[in-house]
Amino acid sequence: MRQRMNGWLAAAVAAGCSADPTPVGPGDQDSGPAIDVGVDRPDVPAVDRPDVPTLDRPDVPDAGAADVPVGLDVPVTEGSLAAVRAAIAGTAPVTLTAALSGLVVTRTVAATPGSDGGVSSNDPAGFFVQTGMTGPAIFVAVDPASLSPEPQAGDRVAFTATRGELRAGARWITALSGFQRTGTGTALDGLRQDLSAQADLVTAVGDYEHELVRVQGTVAGNFASAGTGFESAQITTAGVGAAMTNLRVRVAAAVRASLALRSGCTVTVTAPLWRFNAQVQVNAWTASDIALGACPVVTDGGAPDAGSPDAGGTDAGMMDGGAGDAGSPDAAAADVVLAPVDGAALDAGAEPTPTEIWVLRVGAGTDPLTNASTPAFIERLRISDGAMAGAPIALPTAASGANRPLTISGSATSDGQLNRSLDRRFVVLGGYGALPGVASVTGTTSTAVPRVVARIAADGAIDTRTTLGAAFSGNNLRAAASADGSAFWAAGSATGSGSIVYAPLGASASTPVFTAPSNGRFVALYDGTVFGAVGAGGQFGVFRVDGSTTTLLPGFPTTATPTSSPYGFVAFDRDATAGIDVIYQCDDRAVASGGGVRKWTRGSGTWTLASTLSAGLTGGCRSVTGFVAGANVTLLVGTAESPSRVVRFVDDGASPASITATALRAAAPNTVFRGVALAPR
Repeated sequence: MRQRMNGWLAAAVAAGCSADPTPVGPGDQDSGPAIDVGVDRPDVPAVDRPDVPTLDRPDVPDAGAADVPVGLDVPVTEGSLAAVRAAIAGTAPVTLTAALSGLVVTRTVAATPGSDGGVSSNDPAGFFVQTGMTGPAIFVAVDPASLSPEPQAGDRVAFTATRGELRAGARWITALSGFQRTGTGTALDGLRQDLSAQADLVTAVGDYEHELVRVQGTVAGNFASAGTGFESAQITTAGVGAAMTNLRVRVAAAVRASLALRSGCTVTVTAPLWRFNAQVQVNAWTASDIALGACPVVTDGGAPDAGSPDAGGTDAGMMDGGAGDAGSPDAAAADVVLAPVDGAALDAGAEPTPTEIWVLRVGAGTDPLTNASTPAFIERLRISDGAMAGAPIALPTAASGANRPLTISGSATSDGQLNRSLDRRFVVLGGYGALPGVASVTGTTSTAVPRVVARIAADGAIDTRTTLGAAFSGNNLRAAASADGSAFWAAGSATGSGSIVYAPLGASASTPVFTAPSNGRFVALYDGTVFGAVGAGGQFGVFRVDGSTTTLLPGFPTTATPTSSPYGFVAFDRDATAGIDVIYQCDDRAVASGGGVRKWTRGSGTWTLASTLSAGLTGGCRSVTGFVAGANVTLLVGTAESPSRVVRFVDDGASPASITATALRAAAPNTVFRGVALAPR
C-alpha cells in the first residue's frame, strides 16, 4: 500500500470506545456473533528469532487521537481496508466496525500445528485479501473452514472486520462477522507485483506486507528453524544484492526437505509477503508457492558443494532442529514433498513430451520364476511403439564396494514398483540385498538380507548403498520415491510399525514415518506431501501423510465391499486450483470384477470414482505412470495379466469403453514386468 489514510478515518474504524463489542455493519444481515480465532493465544516469544529486532513504527496513525463519532461505519472503498490497517496499532487488540467489500482472496493457508498439537499463534489458518496490485492487503486470521462458503483463492468477498491485532509487527484481522462470497474466479495475475528488483523491499516492509508478490532470488546462507514447521535462510535479490538478517526466504520444513533447498539455490516464490517484526519473510507455505531453479551440485555423498544446510542435520532435510544418528531424521522429516510426480520438475520450464519409459523386468528368461531372489533389469522402451530404446540395464547381483546387490522376488507380484525422482534425474526402486537364489527372500530378516533402495541415473549409473535397517524385516519392500536422489521414502509391509520409512542416500538405517497403516503398496510425492497406496485395514486406495498421521483421501473406500485391490498410482493437477485433482490408480482384480486403471477425480474436497479403463485388457494392473499432453493424459501401464504386458491408454475424455489399451510389449517366458516410470533425463 503506497498511501496513508487521514487520522480521522483510521479512528472511525476503531471502536475501542464503543459500547457494542461486536458491531454489525450495513452489509451484515443477521450475521450472529463474530468469529473468534482465539485472542488468548499468546504470541510466540521473540526469543524464537533472537536476531530480529522489533520494528519501530512511528508513522502509524494513533487510532485514538482523533475526535470522531464512535461507531462510524467506514465506506466500502479501497480506503476502508487501508483505514483498518492504520487502526491496528499497539499491543492490545483493537475492536473494529468496518464493513468491507470488493476484496479478492489471494491465498488461503492451513494452520501450522505446534509441538503440543495446538495451533501455532504465529502461523494460524487464515486467508489474505487484497484490493489492487499495490494493495492494500491484509491477513485474516480466521480459519477458512469455519466460514460458509469456505473462501478460495480468486473469490471476491465481503465481511465486517470486528477485531484487529498487531502480531509480530504485522496487522491482522482476527475476528469478523457477516462473511459473504460475492464472486469467484478472479484472475490473480492482475494483483501480483514483482518485487525482485525493489531496493526498498526491507525498508518499506510496512507498505508491502501481505500483498501478493513474486520474488526471485538466491539462497545466501544455511537454513535454520524459523518457527514451528518452518525453516528460513537469507536471500539476495536483484534489488537487495547483499545478504541481510531481515530478508529471508521462509519455507515449510517439509517442502524445504523435499526440494533439498540449500545455500546457493535460486528460487522464485509467488505468495503473499509475510513478515516477522522488521524481518521480511518471502514465505512458501506449500510446494506450489515456490519454484526451484539451479542449485549447487550434490556430490555422491548427498552433501552440496556449497555446504550442508541445517548444521548438524542431513542434506536430505532434517526438520524441527532435531538431530539424528547416522543422518537419520526424526519421524517428522517425512512430512513431505511437492508438485505432481512426472508432472512438473523442480527446475524451471515444462518437460518436453516424454518419449521413453523404463520398465522393471524380473528374470533373465533362463529359469522359471520362484519366490527366490531373482536378477532384475531395467528395460528402456519407446512410448510410441514399445520398441527397445537402448540396451537393458542390469541391476547388480553382487556387492561392489559400498554398493549392495539388488534382487527381486520372482513371485511377489507387489514388489518392484518404480518412481522417477521429482527433479527427473533418477529412477528409484526398492529390493533385497541378496545374491540370486535366496529362497523365500521376502520372508528373510533384514539382518540377513538388507532391504536396499536403488537410485539409477539417466546414464545407467546405479547407486545401491542405501539400506533401511530393521524396516520391512520378514516382509516385502515394494516401492521407493525421492525428490532429487538425496533421500528416499520407501513403502512395504511392516510388522508393528508403519508402512513408509525415510532414509537419506547412503544410510544404513531408516526412520518410520507413522504407525499405521502397516501394509503399504506404493509411495509417491505430490503437493509437498507423501502419499501412499493401501489395500487393507479399513483403507482401500490412496492416503496422505500429515506429520506422523495418515488420512485416507475422502471418497476412497473404507471397507473391502465391494473388494478392491489398489496398487500404484499417478496423479495430476488438471484444474486452476493448486493441488492434485485427478488420480489414476491400478487395481489388479480381474476386469470383470473391476480391475484396470481406476480414474478418481476430486470435487468439493471429495474424491469420486469417475471411470475404469480396462478395454483391451485381460486382467487388471499394478503399475502406472503418465503425462499430460494438451487436453489428453497418456498412461503407461504394467498389467497383472499372464504374461504381463506394458500397454498405453490415452484418456481424451471419451467414454471409458472407447479408450482401448495399445499393447507396447509383452514379457518373455520366465520373466515378468513390474514397475513402470518415465525415463530420467
